[in-house]
Amino acid sequence: MKFSTFGKTNKRVSWLGMGGMRFEKEIPEKDCIALIRHTNELGINYFDTAPVYNEDRSEGIYGRAFKEMDRDHFFVATKGDNRKSAIDIEKTIERSLKRLNIQEIDFYFLWCIISRDEFIKSKMKGRSLEGIIRAKQRGLIRHIGVSTHVYSDDIKELVDSDMFEFIMMPYNALNFKQQELGLRHASDKNLGTVVMNPMYGGVIPLYNNQLEIYSNSNNEALEDALLFCLESPYIHVTLSGMNNREQVSQNVEIFRKAQKITEKEQIRKEHRIESGMTDLCTSCGYCLRHCPENINIKAYMEIYNTWQLSGSLEVTKERYNWYHQFGPLYGNKKYPSDCTECLACEEECTQYLKITDRLKWLDENM
Repeated sequence: MKFSTFGKTNKRVSWLGMGGMRFEKEIPEKDCIALIRHTNELGINYFDTAPVYNEDRSEGIYGRAFKEMDRDHFFVATKGDNRKSAIDIEKTIERSLKRLNIQEIDFYFLWCIISRDEFIKSKMKGRSLEGIIRAKQRGLIRHIGVSTHVYSDDIKELVDSDMFEFIMMPYNALNFKQQELGLRHASDKNLGTVVMNPMYGGVIPLYNNQLEIYSNSNNEALEDALLFCLESPYIHVTLSGMNNREQVSQNVEIFRKAQKITEKEQIRKEHRIESGMTDLCTSCGYCLRHCPENINIKAYMEIYNTWQLSGSLEVTKERYNWYHQFGPLYGNKKYPSDCTECLACEEECTQYLKITDRLKWLDENM
């Protein structure tokens, strides 16, 4: 099995981690428990969860699995809402410990920072970060990190705060441009790095046959997408939400093929993706430079990607709503309807996409 030293924590973590938010109600709990143990037996030692996952069932399912597992052979990561008070988040941590059936949480995340303002508020006296630090002093958690959906510039601020030993962010072959520079900065500063959503929120496996990550690749899109993260020199753990043995076997097989590559080789991979994506936006962000209305065009183009891949208004609306509630459009009051059709974005687009037409479609349909 392949392991990395997890930044400043010095813990040895498996390149592939198990995400704990895919234990649907339709799956018998005993099967979920057996799957967790099976995954650990295959060598995966990083298990991620959070209090509200699976309608607040995920931590309990993990805890019942951990009862029969050797504590020296796995790490537990869970999270606490950045909006909580210090007192409330300590209570959340105590509850998580009981449900997880462990004495200490290995990796605890200040959770879901989706704007710079949220980070600032979380650091205030009596707020969440104070409670997390106090819990560490009490011996309830071992290491503190942050989970975020912000872009690279704000990621750098989180890293440079020197408050965290590791960081988690969304990252995948379709929209890596959003966080790429921030990810590299975290790696340079010796933070442990975890990436979520390597399958673009389930879009890549769902449209595996219609999607090609690299032009002229012999691999399926799912394999190329997972290897893009697993082989990155900047990433220690790639999370995958797995809820059956077939998924585990498939991911572990890809994981075993993976070999860490150099920075130059990673850059070549990125260029291959950009050259292969002729009609899907690659999130380079050049369109943002001259937009007089300050519309987050690349975020809206990523939503349009979902429409191109799925052909489903319902799926695209779910993506649209998620981007506004939790993603890069959180708190943003600029919409596709604000486009003046000045065409400045299209003049900057390296893919020559008809951006204004796509914004107009989003305005009419979302």
